[in-house]
Amino acid sequence: MDAQYLAKRKPAPQTLADICERRPALASVLTIFIPLYTAREELRESLQPLVSPLPELSEPNAEFLANGVPLLANAGFDWIDAAFKKAAHDILPQLEAVEGLREDLKTFAEGLEKGTLIPPKLTQTYLSSDAKTLATMLENHAQSTAVGAFLTQQILGPVLQAARMKSVEPDLQTWRQGYCPVCGSFPSVGCLSRPDPDQSEFLKGGGGHKYLHCSLCGHDWRFRRGACPGCSNEDPGAIEYMRAKESPWERVELCRKCNTYVGALDLRETTESPDLDAAAIGLMHLDLLAAAEGLRPLAPSLWNTFD
Repeated sequence: MDAQYLAKRKPAPQTLADICERRPALASVLTIFIPLYTAREELRESLQPLVSPLPELSEPNAEFLANGVPLLANAGFDWIDAAFKKAAHDILPQLEAVEGLREDLKTFAEGLEKGTLIPPKLTQTYLSSDAKTLATMLENHAQSTAVGAFLTQQILGPVLQAARMKSVEPDLQTWRQGYCPVCGSFPSVGCLSRPDPDQSEFLKGGGGHKYLHCSLCGHDWRFRRGACPGCSNEDPGAIEYMRAKESPWERVELCRKCNTYVGALDLRETTESPDLDAAAIGLMHLDLLAAAEGLRPLAPSLWNTFD
């Protein structure tokens, strides 16, 4: 993302508070998550003494990138134990207000305390996308694999973000995949950036670059505007859009070929500079429209999957 946007980006709790004010119908749900995102934001700083720079970022594997393999695909996470447990200690209590999660929070915390859940192994399994092994690992620690994976994601996310802050960010301009070049997770949201103020007036009129925002480690990467991040379909008209009339800068970008979608923000149409993790939750009204069309979110979570 451009430096101007990053400098002006609002904290996640303020982003959620602004969305609640703009969309009162969502406030009863979104306010539940303000303590969670407050804790996540504070953890990025408080975890700094417990995390290590990621050598995979300072010395990126060119062969991995050329073959579409995320940089952390084969990383070791022996260092992550203390940071993961610290994040769990701060994150899990913030989810007690979410209906139906209290027992899961208790059993997940007990697994970490008793050593039946081992953070390095859990991290490697989660990042490997090995659904069968992850389900076995989480079997006795949550009512379902989906819930256990959600808890893992909420804890692991701030840890990886803190480690990224300590690392040298590599040049990943050649990456063309719809999943994160750092950790391999799908995006929670995309955006079209504002034109660079140093561009010519002619180029400014053409609009900004498209970025995808990782649902786990928070990395932002450039992506092709007309392509589907789920299946790489870039036929003419591959991407369709759903918008709400009252906020045309918020939308869902969907692909009928793979039946998936990702929420998106057109920053050219607003002066807002929201935190992207929090902004993804604020698109819940569009998640409902997408679900009614039988579409699946690329990055499933508690707030965008409906029974």
